[in-house]
Amino acid sequence: MFLFAHNLIIGFEGTNTEHACVKKMLNYAKQNKIKGVIIFRRNIYNYGQLKRLTQAFKQAKPDIEIASDEEGCWAPFKGVSRLYKLVGPVPSALQMAKNHTPEEAYKIYRKYAQRLKNLGITMVFGPVADLHSDTCPAIGKYERAFSSDPKKVIAYAKSFIRAFKDEGIKTVVKHYPGHGLSCLDTHAETTNVTQTWQKKEAIPFRALSKYTPYVMMAHIIDDKVDKDVETSLSAKHYANARAMGYKHLITDDLHMGGVQIRHQPIIEAIRKALAMGAIVIASNMPKSAPNFKFEPDFDLPDKL
Repeated sequence: MFLFAHNLIIGFEGTNTEHACVKKMLNYAKQNKIKGVIIFRRNIYNYGQLKRLTQAFKQAKPDIEIASDEEGCWAPFKGVSRLYKLVGPVPSALQMAKNHTPEEAYKIYRKYAQRLKNLGITMVFGPVADLHSDTCPAIGKYERAFSSDPKKVIAYAKSFIRAFKDEGIKTVVKHYPGHGLSCLDTHAETTNVTQTWQKKEAIPFRALSKYTPYVMMAHIIDDKVDKDVETSLSAKHYANARAMGYKHLITDDLHMGGVQIRHQPIIEAIRKALAMGAIVIASNMPKSAPNFKFEPDFDLPDKL
């Protein structure tokens, strides 16, 4: 399979077009060396600033993806939203399913999508299609999953997808093939789910492929599928996700500790995922394991 280096969604530093890193990213966009950029809090000063920044990227590359992790967040550590301070509180997935019907959820998510659209966001990494478990440190702890019931997850995820689609924003369901019952967190460490993953975790992903062509590949390892290989780097997992009907497979952030501590230099893992036809997220955020040093690399598009 060919290596499409421009299938990269990259994180950057800076809040305006005078910043050296922003200038570099704008040049990459103009040269079609990146597919998109991902917005983090380090890129946000205020509403008007972010809107000017996203407009600059769209002028450089009209079809650029401007992405953000947006699942809904109503309080610190209750849900995930990078733009929480600009778009306001939205119920976490767990609270949404507890307190609102799917129809009510659609209306809330539609307003959420409108606010993000006004800021220039074109793609959100959400909804979470994982199953809820109170013991999961990556998902359950932060109320990121709708329910432990696959049918309920499907119903609310569909409301999310439909609301964002109606505002012209792409949605990426995550974290394939299911991170919700894991006992470890891929942000920081290698996470093997061979003993904990259950078949019911696949149910939402199979159903939701009818509503969005985008899915995010987790960094979890399931030896029953591909021994000692992260989902995001596994040809077998990619084949399984495509067989479900997903057309665009996006890696979870390859700068997360769960990948960094096993793959150095990290550019080789990025090349491997690109060669499988994936869209790769490289956040350049130091989300590594304790005592593991990581240096951001903003020259990745040229090196690839």
